Amino acid sequence: MITNLTDIELLEMLRNDNSEAFRTLYERYHHAIYRNIMLLLHDEYTTADLVQEVFLILWEKRKKLSYDKAISGWLFTVSYYKTIDYIRFITRSNKNLNQLFKKEDLIEPAEKENSFEQHYTLLDEAIKRLPLRCRRAFELCKLQGLSYEEASVMLGISKYTINEYMKEALSFLRKYVNEHSICYFPLLLPFFF
Repeated sequence: MITNLTDIELLEMLRNDNSEAFRTLYERYHHAIYRNIMLLLHDEYTTADLVQEVFLILWEKRKKLSYDKAISGWLFTVSYYKTIDYIRFITRSNKNLNQLFKKEDLIEPAEKENSFEQHYTLLDEAIKRLPLRCRRAFELCKLQGLSYEEASVMLGISKYTINEYMKEALSFLRKYVNEHSICYFPLLLPFFF
């Protein structure tokens, strides 16, 4: 059954234009992506539109995706940039909101692709440096969108232990991103954590 395949196996199928692999990746990650976008927008209709755009980008870039990076991190990063783009559009459309952002915090379109890769790589590196148990809890709860209770059942540990792993993981990731980030992203941490 295709739903039992790993992300790497699904990516290989996706590169060969397999729509069932795409559908499986969508089903696996759309809830987590939706939840992450909602953290910033608090607008279910716009969030649903942005989730669709994220998965459209996945389909369009399917031939260029790398096997050495987690697709969950890639989807998260794309969703982050799509959300920030939307916020910038709204901000620029409303003079009162323009004061919320400093000009130096905005990324010019020419820099966007390079910045995307840098932040995706940074995020991927940080997640890989987590202790195995913390990383697994983080992946299940933050990237796959499972509740702490669902993750505790999958890992065979208590909800309390999942909570402790998540605290440890989030503390480490915040520190790592702050220490290694090339440029300041004021919205990265609330979206990520």
